[in-house]
Amino acid sequence: MWALDAGEQTPDTNTAALVELILKNGDPQSVWQPSVQRPPAEASRFTSSFLALRGARRFGTELQSERIKQRRKAVRKWLETDPPALETEDQVFRLRLAHELQLPRATLEAQVNKLLAAVTPAGGWAQRSGLPPDAYATGTALTALHEAGGLPVSNQVWQQALRFLVQTQRPDGSWHVVTRVEPIQEYFESGFPHGTNQFISAFATGWATLALLTSFEEQK
Repeated sequence: MWALDAGEQTPDTNTAALVELILKNGDPQSVWQPSVQRPPAEASRFTSSFLALRGARRFGTELQSERIKQRRKAVRKWLETDPPALETEDQVFRLRLAHELQLPRATLEAQVNKLLAAVTPAGGWAQRSGLPPDAYATGTALTALHEAGGLPVSNQVWQQALRFLVQTQRPDGSWHVVTRVEPIQEYFESGFPHGTNQFISAFATGWATLALLTSFEEQK
């Protein structure tokens, strides 16, 4: 639904059905859990809850509004207990979730500062402690800091991370990120570079490109 919204899809019976599917998923008094454990993109309660709430807000119907309200209240209550953010993915989507829930500016600023403090000496973000920085963590962090945290692209950390992305981009235009998960299906070639790392690398290339475009548009 995030992709549909980006494509300017108008609400219809199909999007209403997607919202209904989301609302029926899990405990109505709790957060949304990821359906699989494939880090970084499919392993965080912060990510799944943000995507669900955002989609429900954008495409929910009047008949679904009360259940959406109740679920938002449950997620907000959970977020206010300060659940641990173990990886950059958690921190990124915790910030986006706080913005989605319209939490106080002080809360957003605290999350922004935590994310800024996690930048590595190389200028980018790592998916978690002990791993090298990569384009996926860096791209998701930069876009969240700007879109949800209001961080200007002129910020020194933003500019350092931008240089990291430019320096690590491959000649073919992609970024290479090494997968962290065990295969769950037989390998097939999609055509994107980097072989068995192509799927996370495609995610990373999308996020890194969005960060570069955001910087370009803002500077114009």
